[in-house]
Amino acid sequence: GGVTGDVVLLEAAPPIAVLRLNRPEKLNAISAQLIRALDAHLAALAADDGIAAVVLIGGERAFAAGADVEDLPPPAEAPPAS
Repeated sequence: GGVTGDVVLLEAAPPIAVLRLNRPEKLNAISAQLIRALDAHLAALAADDGIAAVVLIGGERAFAAGADVEDLPPPAEAPPAS
């Protein structure tokens, strides 16, 4: 639920905010949805004068596995060899 789909969880204890990547089933692989959620949280935190630092953390098994290959666009076809 939530605007960000809960792929990023926010725990704020001013002056510190903690953002936790929350896609454990994908080892926190970075997807377009996760990037949008991070962007939304970071924009809100940047506007909050009570927050001085943001800590980004992952899960118990992995911080982030890298890009979510299932979320990547299909590769463009290579031009024919000449």
